[in-house]
Amino acid sequence: MGHVAHVLADEEEDIFDGIVISHGLGRHTFADAEQIGEIHERGVALTITAAEAEALPEPAENPAVMEEDLSESEGSGLTAKLRRAWDLLSGNY
Repeated sequence: MGHVAHVLADEEEDIFDGIVISHGLGRHTFADAEQIGEIHERGVALTITAAEAEALPEPAENPAVMEEDLSESEGSGLTAKLRRAWDLLSGNY
C-alpha cells in the first residue's frame, strides 16, 4: 500500500509509537503501534483490514506552543503521536 517514510520511536526510552507511510505524490498516513503486527527488513504487516488501512489518518501539524497550560489535558495519546509524526515529516524534530 506504500513505503515506510518514518519510524516513530525513542530508542533511548525503548518506545515505539508507530510509522508514517508514504503513498507517493505527497500523501502520508500514520499507523499507530497498536496497528503494527510485524516489522521485517523489507516490509511491515498491519493488523487492520485493507479498508481500515486506506482510512488511516494523515499526520497532523504540530503548532508551536507559546505557553503550556498543565491544567489542559492533551487528549488522546493518538493526538500526541500524530503531532510527533508531523514533526518528523516537516523536519521539526
